[in-house]
Amino acid sequence: MERIKILRSKKGWSQKKLADKIKRTRSALSMWETSGVEPDNEALIALADALDTSVDYLIERTDYSDAENHTLCTNISLLLKKCNSDLGDGSTWKFFPPEMLYNINSGTYKFKKDTLDSIAQFIGVPSATLLNRKTAPPPDVLQVPVLGEVAAGIPIEAIEEVIDYEEVDAQQFDSSYEYFGLKIKGDSMMPRIQSGDVVIARKQSDVDNGEVAIVCINGDSATCKQIKKHTNGITLISYNASYEPMFFTREEIESKPITILGKVIELRGKF
Repeated sequence: MERIKILRSKKGWSQKKLADKIKRTRSALSMWETSGVEPDNEALIALADALDTSVDYLIERTDYSDAENHTLCTNISLLLKKCNSDLGDGSTWKFFPPEMLYNINSGTYKFKKDTLDSIAQFIGVPSATLLNRKTAPPPDVLQVPVLGEVAAGIPIEAIEEVIDYEEVDAQQFDSSYEYFGLKIKGDSMMPRIQSGDVVIARKQSDVDNGEVAIVCINGDSATCKQIKKHTNGITLISYNASYEPMFFTREEIESKPITILGKVIELRGKF
C-alpha cells in the first residue's frame, strides 16, 4: 500500500517508529508498504489514526481526505440542484446513478479523481472550484505550492499537503524547472529570514558554493541553510550566529543521508 509509505515519509518517520505507534512489527509494516498484502481492519484503523488520514484514503476508495469529500458533497449537491432547476426537465439527475446521488446529497460519497473530473466537466466548473481551491492562474502568473513540511525520500510532486500557494511572475522563472515554496519554522536563519516567512525554491539536487538551499538531514523535515563546500564534505550554515555550523563528511552525506532538494531563489516575508 504505497500511500502508507508516502504519508509516513511526509511525517519523516522510520518504519520502526510507525510500527511502534500502531503496536505492530516493522516487518509487518514493510510487507504492507511493498506488497499487495493489506493490514487487518484493526491495523488499518490504527494506521489511519497515526497518519492523520482515513481508512478510505489508505485503501484507495477515495483520493481525498474526509474534509475534502465533505466539501465536495456539499458543493456538488448545491450545484446539481441549481443545474436541474435551470433545465427544468430532470435531465441532470440522469447523469448520475441513484446511489451516487443519494451519497452525494447525504455527504457520504467518497470521490476518486477521475470521477470528480467527470462531474466537474458535466457541471461546467473546474475541479479546484469544487474543492474550494484557487482556479488556474493567468498565463503570465505561476502558482507555486507552499509546503509546510518536506521529508527526505519523497518526491516533491508527490506531496499532497499543500498549505498555500504563492503567485510569481512566470516570465521571471525558467519553465524548464519545477518550483516549490517552504514555510520557514524557527529562528536559525534570522535576521534575514524570519519564522513564518516563505522561501521559493527551484527543484535541483545540487547548488553552488555559498548558495542557500533546502536540505534534508537524516530523513528529517527540510531545513533552509547556506551551503559551503569543501573537498572532504559540506558545511550547513545558519544566518543566526547562535547556531553552530554543521559539517558533514562525504561519507556522512551518503550514509545519513544529506539531500539537497532545491536552491532558494526568492524570499517572501510575512507580517
